[in-house]
Amino acid sequence: MAIEAAPTRPRATTRERALGWAAPSWAVLAGVTVLAGYLLLLPFVARTWRATGDEPHYLLAAHSLVNDADFDLANNYANLDYLNFYFSRDIVPQVRLNAAGQQFLNHYPGLPLLIAPAYALGGRFGVLVFQSMVGALLAAVTFRLALLLSGSVTGSLLATLLLAFSPPLLFYNFLVYPELPAAFLITLALYLILARDTPTPGAALALLLSLALLPWLNRRFVGLALLLALLALWSWRRRGSWRGLVTPVGGTALLLVLASAAGLGWLNSQLTAPVRADIIAPPTGVEFVSRWLRGLGWLVDQQRGLFIFAPIYVLALWGAPALARRNRHWFVLLPFLASMAQISLAGGFWIAWEVGPRFLVAVLPPLAGLLALAWRRFRRSNVWLAFAGVLAVLSLLNSWIVLTHFELPYKASLPIFYADKTGLPLPDWLPDMAGYARLSPPDDATPAGERRVLIDSGPLTELPFGHYRLTLAGRVPPGLPADAELLRLSVKQLGGGQVFNHTITAADLAGDGQFTTRFTNPTPDRWRTPLVLHLSAAGAAEVAVADVLFSPQPWYALALPLLSLSTLALLAAVSWRLIEPGAPATGRAVRLPPAAWAGIAIILAIAIGYVAFIETRPQRVFPATGLGHFVGREIADPAATGGTAWLVDPAQDPPQKAIFGPFEIFDAGVYRVAFRLKLPQQVDSAQELARLQVNATANFDELLTQPIRAADFSAANLYHDLVLTVTNPRRQALSFEVVYLGVTPLVIDRVAVERIANDE
Repeated sequence: MAIEAAPTRPRATTRERALGWAAPSWAVLAGVTVLAGYLLLLPFVARTWRATGDEPHYLLAAHSLVNDADFDLANNYANLDYLNFYFSRDIVPQVRLNAAGQQFLNHYPGLPLLIAPAYALGGRFGVLVFQSMVGALLAAVTFRLALLLSGSVTGSLLATLLLAFSPPLLFYNFLVYPELPAAFLITLALYLILARDTPTPGAALALLLSLALLPWLNRRFVGLALLLALLALWSWRRRGSWRGLVTPVGGTALLLVLASAAGLGWLNSQLTAPVRADIIAPPTGVEFVSRWLRGLGWLVDQQRGLFIFAPIYVLALWGAPALARRNRHWFVLLPFLASMAQISLAGGFWIAWEVGPRFLVAVLPPLAGLLALAWRRFRRSNVWLAFAGVLAVLSLLNSWIVLTHFELPYKASLPIFYADKTGLPLPDWLPDMAGYARLSPPDDATPAGERRVLIDSGPLTELPFGHYRLTLAGRVPPGLPADAELLRLSVKQLGGGQVFNHTITAADLAGDGQFTTRFTNPTPDRWRTPLVLHLSAAGAAEVAVADVLFSPQPWYALALPLLSLSTLALLAAVSWRLIEPGAPATGRAVRLPPAAWAGIAIILAIAIGYVAFIETRPQRVFPATGLGHFVGREIADPAATGGTAWLVDPAQDPPQKAIFGPFEIFDAGVYRVAFRLKLPQQVDSAQELARLQVNATANFDELLTQPIRAADFSAANLYHDLVLTVTNPRRQALSFEVVYLGVTPLVIDRVAVERIANDE
């Protein structure tokens, strides 16, 4: 039975009559499918993705609201309340002070207020369940908006599911940041604006609440809220619909946004200035112009680019031309374009902790409509379907890679990951936006014969992975020998690792007095291993140095992004000209049959049951191969629980921790911890072979240590469970460790942890 909607007239009320009666059931299907998928992933993500970056601080603010009924975090940091969801005692408070000296979260209060009820019910896990539900609602609204734009149920359903399970939307369902609720509010507001000529009372109330709440999630959303309010006002006024609720709704929406932004400004005025703003005013001059020129290039930056993380969004270029033929449908592009302008002005995606293009997450769901339009236009073309299929597979594969390699976005990148697997030099083929830095040495000249340090920089965290051009201007006396050594320049990674070094001679500064070179920063993690620069005078002659400037190489930051995006746009334009559109759909969209509703209920019940089973299981098992290691290697072992085990051998491994981790959060109580190990060969010695340890937090606060000897094993090459009974005094992260002492080979299979009593 066909599930394509019939062609409709442009007016929204007609579209509602033609599609609205069938859309709810399919929207429910989209939402439930997404919810089931998120719930099935949730136990794994909650265990393996640590709360990092700003997440612990948002959660701590929610904890304070639930337990103290206030926003003052001083006592919460002092009492280590963050150990309920954070793996280390070492945390830098993110706070601002009011006039009374109280410590308020150095972020905005909207998100803590939203997640506080879920936190009260289930802690961080409860918050992630709540966010999964918000993600499901977002999927349902995304489907309705895509259907409104395209009239294609199939295209809308495919687009919604692909975006929901592709980066970055998938990841931000499991990250406690304001992006997910902002995405829901923005998508809902767009749908309400476009769905009807005149809003119903319920729709009007939903729009007003959405726009009033947006600024309190983050000041980055003030402009988007104002844009949506203006779109609502202009959209309804343009058609002369000033009767009933229209005038009050449009005017009230605008006033609410202005009042909300004013309230946010007042709150900021009551607190000390933030240590670091998430958006920084752009500089003037060459860098200002360069930021604008590079703007759209952030879509293809190889470490943070949207099209790199989720190639499926490339298909939006194929759907965009269809917006020109639809009444007001081009509205859906405005939030995305406004965010891209903001990103360009702020200098890109480069903030401390993020997964992919975080600043775009809130405006991505409306692009599902463009994907649905592309599906409707090109669904009869096998070539286009194959192209779309490849992009979809790559997007879903990227999701799986990041889900199973939690720190990859912080410490590496997807192109580097694929380059390591395939041997292809992908980082040299793809664009990168790089960054800017300017360092100034002392103004005075260094006389001949004197050697001194001119610049010994701190961490240059403003220089991410990428290809750079380094320019140095110097002034030296004329007539020097060409090989006279004037300056020694070195660019290193903090803590070691040479990136670039050069001895600058008189020949290098001949002519205009400028030395220019190119180098590549190979380190994606600019926070743990940033670059540092060392510049010193060599003493061969008097020398004065002006600023040292780091700037992106134009080929990678300007030409290659422009070439990539232009090629994609050209392919889309050629496709529209050469590929015949699919035949119009006949018939009407149909409701889901009763059997489908039963299937939806079963899917959801399975997902909920799985989450309940995982979270209430009495025992947690951690394979040794999946824990952290300082020494040893994985081996195949049919007798091991999973067919593989971890071997340490004195012939290759010095004394060190063979396994440690996983730093999962455990409630206070008494635990039975069983280490499953074996000796590959008989040992005749009474000395200690290893130590079993249970530590708390990443600071390795020791809870219990027990040595093991040969007498603990009844036979060689036979696994034994060596059991420790440990009391965990408070809810915190635990690490189960085998400290290898280098006496004899030792094989480790797993660690099984079971709670046997509550802490009294």
